Amino acid sequence: MELFKSSSKFSKKQIILLSIPVFFSNMAIPLVGMVDTGLMGNLSETKYLAATSIATSVMTMIVWSFGFLRMGTVGIVAQAYGRSDYREIVKTILRNIALALFARYSNITQNRYYHCISNFFCL
Repeated sequence: MELFKSSSKFSKKQIILLSIPVFFSNMAIPLVGMVDTGLMGNLSETKYLAATSIATSVMTMIVWSFGFLRMGTVGIVAQAYGRSDYREIVKTILRNIALALFARYSNITQNRYYHCISNFFCL
């Protein structure tokens, strides 16, 4: 069982404790969708439930499309922290923030797509 023995300075308990926030972060989006669906399912008209279902699917797709940025940043920063390379940590965080801001401004501020989406969701 050499595979499970670790020579790191962190115990398995510490690693599990560090992974708890990531677990709840990953659970947040599906839970929001379930709560929204439950609330809209109690209303009188079914169009609210249909609109909520579509909106939840779109938001989940957008959030998980950028999940690579969040998970990749954590891995690279953890490796740099292990090497005590704090300059690389700052560079990685700033690079990923710049990438996220570029994606935000290039996709969300385009008005031609906004009208298509707003007309689609108007019931």
